[in-house]
Amino acid sequence: MVERACVQWERDLKVFLLGVLRDSHLAEDVFQKTVIQAIGSSEFVRQESLKGWLFAIALNEARQSQREKLRDAKQREKLAEQLAVEQPQRLTGVDVRWMTERGLVNPDVVDVLRVSVARLPKEMQQVIRQRIYEGRTFAEIAAEMDLPLGTVLTWMRRGLQKLREDSRLRDSWDQ
Repeated sequence: MVERACVQWERDLKVFLLGVLRDSHLAEDVFQKTVIQAIGSSEFVRQESLKGWLFAIALNEARQSQREKLRDAKQREKLAEQLAVEQPQRLTGVDVRWMTERGLVNPDVVDVLRVSVARLPKEMQQVIRQRIYEGRTFAEIAAEMDLPLGTVLTWMRRGLQKLREDSRLRDSWDQ
């Protein structure tokens, strides 16, 4: 009964959550949490109040998510401050040029790497560039992109995996 209701009102619930949260990624996550919570609590619902009950669960999950997001943002700020003190020097594009000029890095490999990165989806490019060229932390990137930290970490991992699988980059690196 609850599973069918979640499927039946999926669109309405997602639109509702998007209106509350103003973030499509977060709304999707909260919808999934809502379904799990609803299925886990299904013994307490009456058929006549099912729709309102589902929306109440969705609202509660959205509010919980907003509290967690606020708490996470405060933790990210604290972590960013701590890292700024601990790691004042970061790798920048200038450092890559300096290393290339001194023969520490093969310029052909750098060019192939840039082309390989440019072939990645835009969000992966953005995360990789900010992390590697700008030396930003994943927490900073997530905060700037207004995304969950896990999403940013996943994009980085998948992007690096795609780079590892790129035969042109691998061949260039081996030479």
